[in-house]
Amino acid sequence: MKGLIIGCGTIGERHLQNLKKNGITNIAICDTDKKRANQIARRYTVKKFYDLHSALSFEPEFSFICTHPTSHLEIANICVNANSHIFQPILRGSNKC
Repeated sequence: MKGLIIGCGTIGERHLQNLKKNGITNIAICDTDKKRANQIARRYTVKKFYDLHSALSFEPEFSFICTHPTSHLEIANICVNANSHIFQPILRGSNKC
């Protein structure tokens, strides 16, 4: 299985740790903060991308959206259109999800 973590903050890093603990090793990360992406990629030995469209060239079967909630819907649509199953929090009271 190929997975993508979008957003490398504390939540993204936690999902990455859990995936690795559960035997998923073909993982890439994506973050526009190049310094953060480089640190996480080095720490966990994963592929890194700095933009979503490049990251989707990795052809992930699933993507964890770990960005600011206001970007979830746009990123989810892009991932679904790229045939990547998505995991993201559902915003309480949101009529957009």
